[in-house]
Amino acid sequence: MNNKKGIYILISFIFVILLISIVSAGLWSKITGKAQGPQPQNIALNVVGINPIVIEYIEALAPQQPTEADTPAPTTVTFEIRVTDPDGVQDINPSTVRAWFTKLASPDKSKVLCLFSSNIDSDTDSYSCSIDMNYFDASGDWSIRAEAADFGNTALIEDGLGITFTYQQLAAMTNSQPSLTWPNLVPSAIDQTSDNDPATIANTGNYVGNVKITAYDLVGTDSTPFPANLFTIGETTGALEECDAPATAAQMADSTSTIVAATPGGGNANNLYYCITTVPSVPTQAYSTTTSWMVVYEL
Repeated sequence: MNNKKGIYILISFIFVILLISIVSAGLWSKITGKAQGPQPQNIALNVVGINPIVIEYIEALAPQQPTEADTPAPTTVTFEIRVTDPDGVQDINPSTVRAWFTKLASPDKSKVLCLFSSNIDSDTDSYSCSIDMNYFDASGDWSIRAEAADFGNTALIEDGLGITFTYQQLAAMTNSQPSLTWPNLVPSAIDQTSDNDPATIANTGNYVGNVKITAYDLVGTDSTPFPANLFTIGETTGALEECDAPATAAQMADSTSTIVAATPGGGNANNLYYCITTVPSVPTQAYSTTTSWMVVYEL
């Protein structure tokens, strides 16, 4: 019995020795996943500069012409700006490079993100900016503004370098009712309104002026005139306001330009309503214009 016990102790001792040798050989670390010794560790970092960026250049632009009614699209103004960073172009933050237009007494055009175009040198990059100008944006001189920041200083720097461009004036309109008609008229009848007005005069440019109409006498098939001064035009209706000159309507006159509305109305358009204040005693026949009435925007 004692001999067996001694054998067990000897076997256990041998097993411990073998286990120690296995651990020292690194097999245990492979089994358990524990590190075998010193391990490599990589370090990554980025050093940024302390100097702010500089808006170095903004492209001078030729005068820009509005596109009537933005059809098929607004006028897109594209120009170059250059951003410099003394700490190198790698410090410029491209997501901060933006541009916009301003004009006194007009809403600013919204800021747009300018896109990287090319590298000029070690500390200067070129960016391309595109801003849509609408047909109703005011004519005159607009200032170009730009801004950018870098990764190090992070201060958002704005500058315009005094660069402006001219947005030209466009006088344009549409007339929803180029041919006006009346129901059959009886001599001596008063306040006879058109049966197919209003004529909607829509401003499709950026000209701000009065709506003027030059009227002409109508002529019958036998050349009898139907006087233009019997017509009145107003911007409201419902209680015959279009017939009430000069209170709420304008009275026409042959070959004369008359203001019928002051500047474009709501929605950049004017609704015009037409009235014949008195039907004259003229022969029974059709009367029409031989010279079309002209609708214009003028001061």
